[in-house]
Amino acid sequence: MLANTNRKGFVLPFTLMMLGFTSIMLIAFGSQIGRLGSRLNSYERVSEIQLSTRNIIEIAAAYLVDSLEESVTFTSGNDWEDFDEFLEFASTRGGMEGTYWATVLRTLDSDDIEYWNLSNEADFVSHLNTDPSVFDTQDKGAVIYRHDKDTYSLISWTGTENTARRYSYGLFIRQYKLENPALELGSFERVLNQYRSGDDTTLWGDVVFGDVIIFDTITIADLSDPRKIFLGTVSASEVIPAFEGFDFTKPSTPVADYFEGLKNEHIDSLPSTTVEINLSSDDRVLPLVLDSNALPLDDETLLVVRIDPSIESVHKIRVEFEEDGDLVLSTLEVKNKKIEVKTSRRITGRDHKLFVRFDSDILVGDGDAKKMDLINGEYSITVVGDIDVTKSLVYEPLKSLFNNGNSINAQTDVSNKPLGQTEVNVSEVNSTLIAESSLIEGISLELVSIGGDINFFKETTSSHGVGVMHGDFKAFGNVNDDNPFDDYDDPLFPLTGGSIGLVVESEIDSKGSEFWVYGSLVGESFSSEDLSDFLKRFIAISRSEGAGSSSVSKGFSVVGIRSW
Repeated sequence: MLANTNRKGFVLPFTLMMLGFTSIMLIAFGSQIGRLGSRLNSYERVSEIQLSTRNIIEIAAAYLVDSLEESVTFTSGNDWEDFDEFLEFASTRGGMEGTYWATVLRTLDSDDIEYWNLSNEADFVSHLNTDPSVFDTQDKGAVIYRHDKDTYSLISWTGTENTARRYSYGLFIRQYKLENPALELGSFERVLNQYRSGDDTTLWGDVVFGDVIIFDTITIADLSDPRKIFLGTVSASEVIPAFEGFDFTKPSTPVADYFEGLKNEHIDSLPSTTVEINLSSDDRVLPLVLDSNALPLDDETLLVVRIDPSIESVHKIRVEFEEDGDLVLSTLEVKNKKIEVKTSRRITGRDHKLFVRFDSDILVGDGDAKKMDLINGEYSITVVGDIDVTKSLVYEPLKSLFNNGNSINAQTDVSNKPLGQTEVNVSEVNSTLIAESSLIEGISLELVSIGGDINFFKETTSSHGVGVMHGDFKAFGNVNDDNPFDDYDDPLFPLTGGSIGLVVESEIDSKGSEFWVYGSLVGESFSSEDLSDFLKRFIAISRSEGAGSSSVSKGFSVVGIRSW
């Protein structure tokens, strides 16, 4: 009986001991969980802050892009008062990696670098305060260091009362993305050659700076590397022969739909308000000089130019560009079996883009293929018919690039300076065009044929045979039954067209010839009889700066972002 009582008396203390032990363990475990939770919360907070600094980097980059077109003021030298603190923080993270970062980041602390503190810009700070991707704290901002005009280092930070500042660093390179490809063609009937060493009597070579879209096969000469010919992206149905390491895509849109879309896009871009003139009119009706009083125009008006076929023996209009920005329009007649000027009208230069539509074929230039017409204004010219370009067309500020300087003053409009004799020559010209792009702001040319062809007449009897075309040249096919301009329909000249061609005027010279395009070629084909025989060098360069329909959109390519 006593033994049983003792056993029963033992249960209660034992139970109390176990309950006490369990309580202690639960308290200890709960404490550990609390500490772990606090640590996880701390890690989460740090992660949020680091993410915030990365987001600020991207916001700062976008702010920089938007500000590049304005007069942004960078100061010389490193004036960021917290730079040493940032350098110390970054250099003590990650062991040897921190040491390497310290070496790199110290290059920012130089008198040769330029600096901009975005935290002093009220609109930038306001954006950070309202952006939900940025941590809600007062201590946040960004600074920018400019190494050169295309390379920028960005540093951002975010801090709170309870956490140390966290930083991010980003390296960005300015990019120039061409809005228009250099070539948009249904077919390109030329065997393309890589530039090689040789003198100007034997050297053949082709190079395209800019993107290329060819809906047919691109043919490359044997032993030529297409990567040396196309210095941009390529889209083509096929490239032969196949070349290892050369990548291209295939067009996804049917060729007819593609060019129909481009044609409609151009037509839609023309002003809906029109003013008409008839060049066959008497000068008492239409003055010989059409200044802003006699012919008021603006950038929202399309000038429609016509002739009276019953009066004119030659159903073409000649168009000439003057160095001072004037545009000369002439009717033609046949005298002594030659086509000569009958009557000319001069449209004085305007301070806005001039939109013109011709409802007849036109000749551009006076027929001297060795010379240049100088473009010194903004022109969008649409032709319902053929366009025959009879001389080089050059933006006036760039004329010295294509003239050797040996001519007398009266002959300085001659394009007599071969520039494509070596690959280095071509690259230098491309670099010069980019560097001097500001010279041609407000200068552009767009020549568009609807239902006709564009033909470039080349002269090769001289010692140079240099043809230079500045502008965007577009040829779109069309038929009268589907004429986009309802008020024009000439059954004697059904509209088809859509091709761009070279027409050689004389025997090929021993030195061959060059053909330059600074802008773009757009058409359902680009060809000529014996194109590869007389044309030794073909160079196309997309217009990479300034105004014009081939202008670029500027942005940044991120090299990398590091967060601490």
